[in-house]
Amino acid sequence: MVYHNIRKKETMNYQYHKHRSLIMDQLYFPNLLGNAIFTFLEDLTTTQKEQIKDIMALLTQFQQLLDPFKGRINRYFVMKEAIPFSDYLYRYLLEEGQDPQDMAEALLAFQTLSDESIQKLFLAFLEVKVEANALPQDALLEVLENSEISDEGRWRLLWAYHHPRTLIDGLVALYEDLIPLYQPFQKQYEEERDRFAQNLDLEKLFEGSEVIDFKGTFKNLRRETCEIFVMSPWHMFIVLTFDEQKPDKRIYFYIYPRVNLLVETERHLSDENMALTLRTLGDENRYRVLLELLKGDLKSKEIAEKLGITAANVSFHTQKLINAQLLLIKADKKGTTKYRLNKATMKLLLERLKEDFGL
Repeated sequence: MVYHNIRKKETMNYQYHKHRSLIMDQLYFPNLLGNAIFTFLEDLTTTQKEQIKDIMALLTQFQQLLDPFKGRINRYFVMKEAIPFSDYLYRYLLEEGQDPQDMAEALLAFQTLSDESIQKLFLAFLEVKVEANALPQDALLEVLENSEISDEGRWRLLWAYHHPRTLIDGLVALYEDLIPLYQPFQKQYEEERDRFAQNLDLEKLFEGSEVIDFKGTFKNLRRETCEIFVMSPWHMFIVLTFDEQKPDKRIYFYIYPRVNLLVETERHLSDENMALTLRTLGDENRYRVLLELLKGDLKSKEIAEKLGITAANVSFHTQKLINAQLLLIKADKKGTTKYRLNKATMKLLLERLKEDFGL
């Protein structure tokens, strides 16, 4: 087991455990099936794409490996926006003081959960609040009926809730078949992950960043511990998650070794960046999502209902806006994630338009 404190300050203890990162990395492998990651790649410049040529080739290979398991992934690999239920289950184990040393132990721990516990965790994962004297199924049905989830998606979620044991057994069997296929790729990039983790200084990395207001966010959260998951370089996302209702619990921060693709201390609005920014703003729904996010008082689900789109689409458009460095991420003093407009980028855009068109 590899463990070390990345940095300890008066208000935050940043921790990294290699075995935990490996487990979390494996839990996300089925997520590589589909087009989401390729959509993300569209936002990269030619220079950035050049830096990940090897990853782009691997993503195609992953798609080929996962395609025969598509039916099982669709049934057992339950997602809420961009987070899989298996991720939620694993973090639950950590919060309960369990610390599986590898994927086999984590899967065994999943199977030891009672049906009642699985159902409660599933409702919490879907953010279904059950009022006193109310039936959990009725609360779930109400949430699903008021959502923009497709009929097929609702059926899958209802099936998962009513068949907790089958869900977990199917999920475990799926991972048992997939992980042996995945581990050689993890091993191939082990040195890159280890080197990144050993040299990681989060505050320095995000200093001057136009992606996330790191200092302000972590200062406002006022949590004691942050568990850092260093993912493989093909899991190209930055995620900060925590339980808003439990301020004594830790923060979880997901990061990948080639995060410099998103984090730039300086940004020059080249012709290519200009085109990417305009294309990002050119989608009607994305533009409307941007306006709603800047109001600061609505969650993804509420924005989805207001705009008549799905919560998953809101998350998709939000990530696109972050990738284009039009949105900055920050948490307020209550620990709620907030977004603000990147005025520096918008100013560069407007100045470039004025210059190019003589406005």
